[in-house]
Amino acid sequence: MFVDAHLHMTDSRFGNGYSDISDAEMLFSCTSEVKEWKLLEKLCKEDCRIVPFYGVHPWFANKGVNISELESILKADSRANVGEIGLDFGKVSLEDQIALFREQLELAEKYDRIVSVHMVKCESEMLRILKEYSIRTILHSFTGPESYVKSFARCGCYFSVSPLIFRKQPEKIRSVLTSVPEDRLLIETDDPNNRYRCLTMSQHASNVSGVLNMASNKMLSFIRKNTERLMC
Repeated sequence: MFVDAHLHMTDSRFGNGYSDISDAEMLFSCTSEVKEWKLLEKLCKEDCRIVPFYGVHPWFANKGVNISELESILKADSRANVGEIGLDFGKVSLEDQIALFREQLELAEKYDRIVSVHMVKCESEMLRILKEYSIRTILHSFTGPESYVKSFARCGCYFSVSPLIFRKQPEKIRSVLTSVPEDRLLIETDDPNNRYRCLTMSQHASNVSGVLNMASNKMLSFIRKNTERLMC
């Protein structure tokens, strides 16, 4: 059994997911656009393993969002969280991204929900903003830089590792993974976005635990405890 800390079950490419998804205990399913929210609500009724995350990805920050709709979902569903949200340098206007990001963070803080955060080339800005809120945060698909790990950990962040990290050189992979505190580590498939890199979660878990020089079942055990702590 395992926890997948980030995937996109409402993505049109998802299909039936990866081949060992039936072994999942919990699936943190995120959305990228408002149009996915209703489908995620429907999927949650069909599969009790799904932990839903409703949000607008920074790539779509300029599309216009009725933030009251997100608040209505959070009010109605105590299991609902916020994500995938965040900042991505070089995409749409960073000013628009920050404005929407803050609106979604404020709701997460108001209702005490977890946020799943997308962060690309904007670590200092992200850290500055997160310091202003008291929120349980997952840094989705974390690949470094490791110099920020301690600062983000002090903000209460958890670090979720996707197959994307294995694009890096072996010494860099080890440097990043060993910098993450054991009690803050999560793993994810980011399916279907990384299916070409990860055929199964068991394969991904084996790859990560191998870098950490520990048995896969031991790693999955403490990740389960991390997830329980995060959700309290």
